[in-house]
Amino acid sequence: MGRWLTKLVDNGIITALVLILATAGMGIFLHHNRMQKQRVYFTEHQEGLATAYRASVQMYHLAMESFYSNTINSADILHVFAQGAKAEGTKRSLARGRLYRWLYPQYLTMRDHNLQQLHFHLADGSSYLRFHKPDRYGDDLSEVRHSIRAVNTLHQPMHGFERGRVRSGFRYVYPIFWEKKHIGSVEVSVTAKGIRDAMAELY
Repeated sequence: MGRWLTKLVDNGIITALVLILATAGMGIFLHHNRMQKQRVYFTEHQEGLATAYRASVQMYHLAMESFYSNTINSADILHVFAQGAKAEGTKRSLARGRLYRWLYPQYLTMRDHNLQQLHFHLADGSSYLRFHKPDRYGDDLSEVRHSIRAVNTLHQPMHGFERGRVRSGFRYVYPIFWEKKHIGSVEVSVTAKGIRDAMAELY
């Protein structure tokens, strides 16, 4: 009788241990499986966001290229900017005002599509015309804006995210030439909200 009870107890302990180990193993398996699914989900989500981000930035890049090529880089706009760049005093102010009036309708249209700034600079990196603040000009931007300094030095367009004195954004900066001579640059920038909105539509 005593041996039977001892054997029964021993078998019960073994059974309990097996059940505990099986339960623990199942728990570990389910946890691992859940974590694996989460990793796959987050990886796919991250890749989707990255793809949407690249597509949004490229979309605005193409839009800015089109705006520069079809609007800014036209003979009339280049001529009036060149007149102001080489003039001084009242003549420069008149040329600046003419440039502002000619491009203001396009600026309003672009602003409705998350354009943050349209900004002309002289070859020395100083501000010539801010469409969002037309009364503020003449300040040197070459020390605080790397892209403006680089474009007016290398005479090559640049684009990317850049911090500014007040706002940060995705900036597209292009050199401006008149009669094969470099006379300054122009910048169009897009708000971070514009990129987020475009990403939301894509993803």
